[in-house]
Amino acid sequence: MKRLFAVVAIFALSAAPSFGKTLDFPNDGDVMFKITIPDSWEPDADDDEVVEAQSPDGHIELSIWELETVEDVENLGNDLVEILKDHAKEIKLVGEPKKASPGGMKGVLFSGSALDEEDDHAIEFYALMIIGEEKVAVVYIEADADTPKKDLVKLEAILKSITPPGGKKVLRLTLALDADTEPTTTFAPDAPKIYAFFVGEALKKDDKIKSVWFATDVGDAAPKNTQIAEVAVVATSPTDKGAFSITKSEKDWPVGKYRVEIYVNDELVETLKYKVEE
Repeated sequence: MKRLFAVVAIFALSAAPSFGKTLDFPNDGDVMFKITIPDSWEPDADDDEVVEAQSPDGHIELSIWELETVEDVENLGNDLVEILKDHAKEIKLVGEPKKASPGGMKGVLFSGSALDEEDDHAIEFYALMIIGEEKVAVVYIEADADTPKKDLVKLEAILKSITPPGGKKVLRLTLALDADTEPTTTFAPDAPKIYAFFVGEALKKDDKIKSVWFATDVGDAAPKNTQIAEVAVVATSPTDKGAFSITKSEKDWPVGKYRVEIYVNDELVETLKYKVEE
């Protein structure tokens, strides 16, 4: 089933053209993402907003559900094992969860293997946790060792079809202290610099990318929504990478709420909120 791993690796790739039924998830409120599933896979959503689909010959099963609590998010790996215990044995999670970016969104990918309880056929499973601003969802895939190539091709197209509600993001943005530290949205008052790193998803050559930094609410230190800095660069390719930064003055950053807005050709495409706290 190494072929399936190659297919799932395309979580970070661009969206594919529509070829079936496009679903909003969830469809009863604020949509996190869209996904297109072939009609032949008979996609369906139940009353609990769980989406289920299956390849015509039953070799691949796909489910999507929302995680309701922080505990659900933290225990996803253990929950996957419990799900598989119903029909599988020798269940193993493979390695550590990996970062993923379906449609330019934030994600974490779990992967593992098992054996079918009845016939000892190999099973591979994957769970993509898609992380929104207020919601977290899971796209779960399970496939057996006999999955034909035609089904893998369809699965690849399904995964490529995952996009944010408004379509593919122009770029992705993360905040950090520097290039060698993990992304964060919380900084200390004495942080020497704060960086906003961007990675293009659908930029065009010569696009003007501009960052505008604001002190959203820092109490008496400054009026609300005070602009701190503005910096612009020019894109050289659709997947151009770069960074903006602001530097602390002699005084520490005031404790409070901040944000950085990113514009492409003067159109707002991304906003990241962060805070400074002791």
